[in-house]
Amino acid sequence: MDQARANAQNFMYIFAPDSFLNAIPKKYANEISKKAKNQQYLLKKSAKKYGSTYQAYENAVRDGFIATYGMTPYDALITLANGGSVAGKNWAKGAFGVGALNSDKFTGAEINGETPRVDQTTGHIYIGSKDVTDTSETIYQEIGGSTVPYQLFSEDDIFKFMSQYKNGKYYAASYTDASGQKHSASGTNISSSDSASVWENIIFSFKDFLEWLLSLFGYNSNETINEENTLPNQKTDGWIYESGLGEMGIILLATAAGALILGTSGKGKKKK
Repeated sequence: MDQARANAQNFMYIFAPDSFLNAIPKKYANEISKKAKNQQYLLKKSAKKYGSTYQAYENAVRDGFIATYGMTPYDALITLANGGSVAGKNWAKGAFGVGALNSDKFTGAEINGETPRVDQTTGHIYIGSKDVTDTSETIYQEIGGSTVPYQLFSEDDIFKFMSQYKNGKYYAASYTDASGQKHSASGTNISSSDSASVWENIIFSFKDFLEWLLSLFGYNSNETINEENTLPNQKTDGWIYESGLGEMGIILLATAAGALILGTSGKGKKKK
């Protein structure tokens, strides 16, 4: 249960009610619904294995999400659907907030004598002369009327590095080590609550998620559950436009429904 609570963002789709799904484009509603079922399945599987209940796991996810982001998962879905961003609750006010991005290097994470660095024009991450950026994981955000590559990640290795956009340049932001501990670019330990986006935490939790799957199903499992059909994803799930990422690249999922799902946060029969 602690694993689910600590990685609550990975299960946020279980809190998407029918009213939400019916209000967004069918293509993305189907994708979110499919992932929600897989997320529920994993929580039920874990609850059964460890002698708990699904409801206890759902409550743990909800509480963990609030503890990390300062809002309920349902509030987060509404915010994202309207083109907003969901960040860790300590991001704006913490020591690791926007004002802390001022270096192009990741301190304390040397690899073969090389200190990983960020190209401040492109955001790409380098170890020596090698570009180790995994562009498939790039996170986008609307800034000043345009959608920009906001966070870029390195390929998964001993360390996983992330660069971040600020005022026209990219800076070293944070990284995780082999144990999964998250650090600021200066090497200080930080947590998910210090994150600049919910998507960042999903990508950084990838190893933990795979290890959790193995603990539930084992190495020789025939289960079809995997990260692609279970974890929330900014691109495949419709939180940004598929074609082009210029002006207004963030997709407003709520647009099709107008005010149908606006102003309803926290209301209704189901605890969200």
